[in-house]
Amino acid sequence: MAVYDVVETAGVGADLTLDEAIARYYGEWVLMRITAFDSRQAPAKGVVLAHSPDRDVVSDVLCRQPANASLPPDAPRQPYYTFNASPRVHVGESYEQAKRRFAAQCEQAKESRRAERQP
Repeated sequence: MAVYDVVETAGVGADLTLDEAIARYYGEWVLMRITAFDSRQAPAKGVVLAHSPDRDVVSDVLCRQPANASLPPDAPRQPYYTFNASPRVHVGESYEQAKRRFAAQCEQAKESRRAERQP
């Protein structure tokens, strides 16, 4: 199996919103440990554990995460979310508004990556 650009943050790093993760890893499979849900109980924010164009690579990383059943009873549960990073239209948002928002988010993600690469 080919190994692609896989990032394992292991809890290190900032939370990203789902939209930020989609903009940053557009077109790839993403595995997030969810840290917040929206009002409809859909994943809203989390830490990216892996990303790759190959779903199998992301699934392998998911298999190595601790299962909730193996955690002590008082430990916080670790919900995971695997998704293909594709733009979404939000409730109350037109298609054109969603396109503009996504373009701005992609530009912001590029700037963030540039800043991370500079010493």
